[in-house]
Amino acid sequence: MGLVHKTPIFAVIGFLGILGILGALSVTSGCGDDAPVLTDSSTRDSGSSDSGPADTGAVDSGSTDSGPSDTGAADSGPATCDPTASGIVFPSREWNAEVVAAGALVDEPVGVAFDGRGALLFSNSSSWIGAGVDPGDVLEVNGGTLGAFAADDLMVGPGHVAFLGAAAGGFDPGLYLATEDGSAAGATDTVLEISPDGMTVAALTAAVTDPGEVEFGGGGDFGDDLYVTTRERDDSTAPNARVLVRVASDGTATPFDVMDGSTVITGAWSLEFGPGGALGTDLFLGTIDDPGFSPGSIDGIYRVRASDGEATLFANGIRPRAIAAPAPASPLAEAFGEHLYVVTANTILRINAARSVETFATGIMSTAGMRFGPDGALYIAQPGAGRVIRVSPCPAM
Repeated sequence: MGLVHKTPIFAVIGFLGILGILGALSVTSGCGDDAPVLTDSSTRDSGSSDSGPADTGAVDSGSTDSGPSDTGAADSGPATCDPTASGIVFPSREWNAEVVAAGALVDEPVGVAFDGRGALLFSNSSSWIGAGVDPGDVLEVNGGTLGAFAADDLMVGPGHVAFLGAAAGGFDPGLYLATEDGSAAGATDTVLEISPDGMTVAALTAAVTDPGEVEFGGGGDFGDDLYVTTRERDDSTAPNARVLVRVASDGTATPFDVMDGSTVITGAWSLEFGPGGALGTDLFLGTIDDPGFSPGSIDGIYRVRASDGEATLFANGIRPRAIAAPAPASPLAEAFGEHLYVVTANTILRINAARSVETFATGIMSTAGMRFGPDGALYIAQPGAGRVIRVSPCPAM
């Protein structure tokens, strides 16, 4: 689709599968055998990531308690469980957090997606700022084998990803990657389309400034188009800045005005389409007040209606770096419940349809991307820690 894009970009793609030992790589597991770990013997800098604003806001929306209640769901996590292995703390229920990818090859992971095989894909963001990984390598770990995902060397600025498993709305199946120029020579603000076999890389559109999260509408009220958040400044330098862009399969990008009354909302950092059930199918849009990107925005989450873009404030006082919601029919839906899961500061909160807020986990560092997988578990990319983790319920004792 479109012209094949040969400009070097940077990304590293990883896969959660049954990992064997590869070269200097070794497989370890925080708990159980269900989720292997990609790691190697290299020592990496686990300092903080430069992928977004600092999180300092306090939650002041809805009622808050000390942690999620036990739903009584049947546990389908690993056979054994060490809730402290990852350094993440769960206030009430016993949950398992396993490191499923780590090491020098997993350098500043940002976007998280799953392909048609159920493979975990994640984009790395740090080669363009000069850390640890050979620029241009696009890698995949599949069935214990580490190899190239894309045919050509690619170099991008940090970007989020979405995978389309089957053709829809004129879009071909594949991995869609939002890139921004940042400090990467030769990179531009665009959305790239990478074929499922990694052999073709094409520029879908270059009409999105400062792209962030990317998600497909899923064929419901929002249609099959690709939605991209932007962090354009709403000031004299960009008076027509928009928070959300709708991209068609031919690359046409149309601003999707998100309105709170007569005010155009700007400063989006995260989005999640409602999965149905109690949360409905509206769009949940996270905005952050950040002087460098989006001055004048609020720290909070809006609930956006598809028909006219009308937004209502769903949660205030939250700096949402990532948002995810489990599908009602997913394998672990009863355990996770019908909630939005939101990363803010070093905490994961969860919010129900009535806007009640509770702490799900603490000890989360520099999270950039988060998504529920086809196995029902929650996958979290932590650029500062150089790892991807998998959260699932501990087995019943």
